[in-house]
Amino acid sequence: MDLVRSPEVAHAAAVVTKPLRRYLRELFTHRGLHFVLLSVLGMVLSGSALELLFEAGNRDSNIHSYGGALWWAMVTITTVGYGDKYPVTLGGRAIAVVMMLVGIGLIGVLTATVASYFVGEKANQDQAALHQRLDRIEMLLASMTGASAQPDGGGSATTSPTPQP
Repeated sequence: MDLVRSPEVAHAAAVVTKPLRRYLRELFTHRGLHFVLLSVLGMVLSGSALELLFEAGNRDSNIHSYGGALWWAMVTITTVGYGDKYPVTLGGRAIAVVMMLVGIGLIGVLTATVASYFVGEKANQDQAALHQRLDRIEMLLASMTGASAQPDGGGSATTSPTPQP
């Protein structure tokens, strides 16, 4: 029996990847990162077309196809810069400057979003622990003063006087 096609392996893969998919969905939608990535994709596609428009007619150019322009745009926007493709016209170089600035901004946004996500997760955990601790303290105080306390889950217990006979 083919191990990869077995239902057990498919089920195990689904179980393992479910938390990962949820985590990635939360990360990409955190602070509108998906909109930033979509905008950058649009910049890459349109920047490639503009680059080809400027460079295609120049005999010294080494960007002659949309595929070559797309490769150049990806290498430029990720700040890798292999040097195998480069603009030679003034318009092409202007597009290159814009792509470089977008790439630097993209790296900053990605870094800030991931850091913000993890800091927010830690803050949420700390806040939940603090609420639990406050509930325990208020319950203890209520038992010491003779009032009944019911924790409301928000870090403050509601107290009511205990009826006296």
